[in-house]
Amino acid sequence: MDGPLLTKGELMEEKLQTWAKKYKLDNLRLIGFQGGYPMIEFLKKEESVWEHLKESKLNKIIRQAEMSAGMELGVGINFRKTAFVLINNETIVICGHELIMEKILNKVFLQNIR
Repeated sequence: MDGPLLTKGELMEEKLQTWAKKYKLDNLRLIGFQGGYPMIEFLKKEESVWEHLKESKLNKIIRQAEMSAGMELGVGINFRKTAFVLINNETIVICGHELIMEKILNKVFLQNIR
């Protein structure tokens, strides 16, 4: 073996550190689990792209992430309606499989979604 095995929590902490740097997320943290999927929360910045997302566009981003992740992992449409995004006054909460959350973050922060 190459090294000690990491627990799920340790793996998630590494993923959070990577996302915080890659997407410049302030106060990113794991806040719990919903239906077995992790929930993350981070501070919403002033004039955030999240402010300009219409609900229909956000739902489309979530659905595309679910479908894409399902295909990548070989489970097809089994991720349908498993993820959600809550846009609060000061924070954003995202829940879903780690791959789905990463696809949502990629779409919102790294691609032109307007």
